[in-house]
Amino acid sequence: MEAGAASKRTGGMAPQILQEQIMEQEYEEYFNSLKPGDEVMSFAEFCEALSPGSQK
Repeated sequence: MEAGAASKRTGGMAPQILQEQIMEQEYEEYFNSLKPGDEVMSFAEFCEALSPGSQK
């Protein structure tokens, strides 16, 4: 199977899936770095905080 075949079959969704996997790994790292008593962001809040243009 050629390298881009999976991406073509999924309509170019492979980069989005990869990005989601990276965000999940980063969230797990963040979560594991918390100390007792730290406020925890939900996964959705974490993703929003890191998304481009989320600076308010």
